[in-house]
Amino acid sequence: YGSVDGGTTWKAINCNCSIGAQAIAFSLVTPHRLFLGDDGSGVIFFFNADGNANPSIQSGVQYGGADTRYVVPVPGKTTTDDACYILMDQGLYFAPKCSSGSTLSLSKNVNNTLVYDVAVSGDGKNILAPLQDNSSTASANGGSTWPGSGPAGEGGEAIYHPDNSGYCYIVHPDEGLYVSKDGCVNFTTNVGPGFESVTFDPSNANTLYAVTGETSGAPRVSKSLNKGLTWKATGWKFTNPYQVAVAPSDGKSVVVATGTATTPSSLFYSHDGGTTWKQSSGLPTTQAGLPSQIWYPVHRFYAAFDPRDAQTVLVGDHDPATDNLLMYKSSDGGQTFALVHTFVQPTPFRPWPLLKHAKNETHPRKNSFYYATRFFGNRVVFNPKAQTGDPAVVLTTRFGAFLSSDLGATWNRIDTMATAHHFVGAAWSQGYLYLATFGEGIVRSSAPIQP
Repeated sequence: YGSVDGGTTWKAINCNCSIGAQAIAFSLVTPHRLFLGDDGSGVIFFFNADGNANPSIQSGVQYGGADTRYVVPVPGKTTTDDACYILMDQGLYFAPKCSSGSTLSLSKNVNNTLVYDVAVSGDGKNILAPLQDNSSTASANGGSTWPGSGPAGEGGEAIYHPDNSGYCYIVHPDEGLYVSKDGCVNFTTNVGPGFESVTFDPSNANTLYAVTGETSGAPRVSKSLNKGLTWKATGWKFTNPYQVAVAPSDGKSVVVATGTATTPSSLFYSHDGGTTWKQSSGLPTTQAGLPSQIWYPVHRFYAAFDPRDAQTVLVGDHDPATDNLLMYKSSDGGQTFALVHTFVQPTPFRPWPLLKHAKNETHPRKNSFYYATRFFGNRVVFNPKAQTGDPAVVLTTRFGAFLSSDLGATWNRIDTMATAHHFVGAAWSQGYLYLATFGEGIVRSSAPIQP
C-alpha cells in the first residue's frame, strides 16, 4: 500500500511479484525509489513510488534466494545507487549495487537453516533432513558434508528404516512419500500424495504403516508389504487419523490418533494387530476453536511406545489455551492414561501473534485471521537402542527440548547451550541425540546421552 499525503489516504499498489511484498525500503540516494523484496523471485525489485497503483517495476540485484525478510540500503561506492544488505531465510547477503549485479554471501559458515525433521542411520553416518525453502538434504558421512538437494519442496518428515538396509523416506502430506534404497542418496520412487506418520512392524522388516489420503480429504491408515513401494488400505475404520504407531517390541500393539484442527483428538489402541480397537481413556478432549485460517491442529497428540515394553506409552499434547505442553503416560498398553507432567511455556518477550489478516481486496472475507506460529512440534522420541536402564526419551517444543531418563516421571531441559530453542524433529543414533531446529540447522549432543 502507498500513501502520498503523509498517511491520510492509502492506495493498493500492484507489485506483480510472487506471493506479495515481504520487504520494502526507500533508497538513500535516489528520491522516491522504493526497493521491494518478495518470496521466490531471487531478485530485488525497484520502482518510482509516486502513488501510481500500477508502477513500472524493474528488476535489480540478482541473488537467487527466497523469502526476503529485510532490505537495508547503505551508502555504496557510487552516488547514483545504493549498496544494500538482504536478509533471507538462506542467510545474510550484501549487494554492492542494489539495482543491478549480484550479491555476496556473508553467512556461508553460519548455521541458520530451519529444519523440520532429522533421521539418522544406526551407525550415525547417513543423515536426512527436510528443510524450509531448501527442499531436503542428506549426508553420508555423519554430517561433515551435505552434497545435494533431495525431494520435497519444504517440510515433511524424515525416516530411516531401522533395519539399516539403506531404505529411507521423505514423507510429505502434500507431495507424497519419497523412497530411497541407497541410504538417502537417490530417491527413485514417489508414492502419494498425502502421506504422513510412517512406522514399522518390528516382526517383519518389509511391513510399514502410514496415514495416507491426506490431500483427498479422506485420510486412512494404509499398509505396505514391500518397504513402502506399494500401499493398500488396512480397512481400519477411523475418522481423520493423523498418526499411527506400532510398538517396537510387539507388532500387535498399535495406537492410532485421530482428529482435526477444530475437533478433539482421540487415541485408539489395539493389542491384536488391528483386529479390534478401543478408545483410550484419561486423555484431554481439547477442542481448539481456532480462527478459520489455522489449518494445522495445534492440539495434536504425539504417541510413542517404550521400545522395550509395549505396555508403556507416552503421549504429548499441546494446550492451545495456555500454550503449555502436557505429557500423559499409560502403563497398560494405551488403555488408560494419566497426566504426569506439565511443561509451562515461559512468558515470551511479546505475545505469540494472533493478528488480523490484511483485507483481501479481490475476495473480502470477514473476521479472517492468520496465526504466525503453527509449528509446535511436540515430538516424543525414545532412544531405540538403549544399552542400560530405561530408554531415554526426548520431547521437542517451540520453547525448548526436554529429556527424561525414567519413562516420563521427571524431565530436564537440555537445549540451554543451543542458539535456537524451537524444535520439531528428533532422532537417536549410538546414544547421541539429534535435534532439528528452527534456525540453527541440526544440533547433536556433544557426547552420547545414553549408550
